[in-house]
Amino acid sequence: MKFLKIFGFFCLLLNWNCQSSQSILGYEILSATYSEKSYDEFDKGFLVNMEYQMPPNTQISHIILNRFKFKLENIDKNNQGNYVVDAYFPVQSKIIQNFTPPKTDKRKDGIIFEIDGVEIYKEVKFKLK
Repeated sequence: MKFLKIFGFFCLLLNWNCQSSQSILGYEILSATYSEKSYDEFDKGFLVNMEYQMPPNTQISHIILNRFKFKLENIDKNNQGNYVVDAYFPVQSKIIQNFTPPKTDKRKDGIIFEIDGVEIYKEVKFKLK
């Protein structure tokens, strides 16, 4: 009987822990696609299209795509209340003055988002268009 009480308490604690972490990381990626863009030999990069839902205290700060880390600056909201990213991220450019290439990152494709100042990485599978 004592074993069942301890086991029940452990299960309750485990369930509560999983629910609290799920609410903190409560996001959903609805779509994530990219295509490689090349403008002659002057400019090469990625055109990223992503739609997601995220709690208000959470913000995506970077996207990692093909081992490059891009800072995310322009995020819009659509009519359904979802966040939308539709941006071009250059990898190499002779057109942009003082262009600095993006930093490399060892992690797989994904997003880095902030929750109350803490950065968290989550893997996202981007589909090539």
